[in-house]
Amino acid sequence: MKNMPPLPALLAALVVAGCAMHASAPLGLTSTNWRLEELNGRGAVGHKASLTISREGRMGGNTGCNAMFGHAKLDGNHVVFETIGSTKMACVDPEIMDQEHRYFDALKQVATWRIDDGRLYLTDRARKDVLAFEPE
Repeated sequence: MKNMPPLPALLAALVVAGCAMHASAPLGLTSTNWRLEELNGRGAVGHKASLTISREGRMGGNTGCNAMFGHAKLDGNHVVFETIGSTKMACVDPEIMDQEHRYFDALKQVATWRIDDGRLYLTDRARKDVLAFEPE
């Protein structure tokens, strides 16, 4: 025990190591805030649309106009979005309103997910990409 560092120094080293490990953690479906980039092959309108999923399956995010929430049923690379709801603010920009409707429709089609080159892709049952996200 003579060669052990003092307890405060040891605790500080553990905290620094823990922060370094967290900062370099790989991207994951439930460990990342995702920004919508593509919706059925079309670029997203604005930069506000997003998606987050907790390890417990709580889903949230933004459609570009309204906050959304719901549940994601996760099983390996399979995901089904259930009970999706949102706030009901009126969107001034008709493009954003259209995107919101298309975003909800696309979420209902999702069957699987994958991450390629740091980008999240949500695909339908035919394995067609319906949504693509970049990490925030």
